[in-house]
Amino acid sequence: MAANTLEGDQSSREHILSVAAQLFLERGFANVSIRDICEKSDVTPPTIYHYFGNKEKLFQAVVRRTLSLRGFREALMFAVQAQSNPEARLKTFIHQYLLSFPRDFFNPGMFLQYSTQLYGVSTERVMSEFLAIDELALNIILEGINTHVFREVNPQQAALYLMNLLMAFVLGEVHYNQHNDPDETAQYIIDLFLNGLRRQV
Repeated sequence: MAANTLEGDQSSREHILSVAAQLFLERGFANVSIRDICEKSDVTPPTIYHYFGNKEKLFQAVVRRTLSLRGFREALMFAVQAQSNPEARLKTFIHQYLLSFPRDFFNPGMFLQYSTQLYGVSTERVMSEFLAIDELALNIILEGINTHVFREVNPQQAALYLMNLLMAFVLGEVHYNQHNDPDETAQYIIDLFLNGLRRQV
């Protein structure tokens, strides 16, 4: 009996989260009320307060569930680790990043709590995910320098330049409809970047 109740609680909570996520994505935090969520999910306000406490805590739960680059980051790391040398790892990192970055990640509804106020929990979550990906790029460059595959450069600056370049292409697609072929773009960035890093013979 207790197990059934627990499963029912989890199912109800997940249903509310799914509905709330859809509404927040479509309208943003400020334009969604508890009543809207109740009507769409067919529950009463006390049910939402029981599971989440209030609208802000519900939004926090939605952000934690929706704003995640974990799957992308893990796939990126797996693809990179499968390569045997820094140059191949860097090529794979660039290609995989452009091919697989989740374009729907930058939905304003998950970042704006009120009309123009960035939501702290969202930005903190995003920053921690991006920092882990930045570190992967930095480690590839450091490995290349330490093994004398790449020439001596400032690794932090090189990693920053690479990440800014990759993100510029992703944001160009998301916000400016600049649809580029990921394979072609990846090859262009690989050639540009590796020409700058390779040791001159």
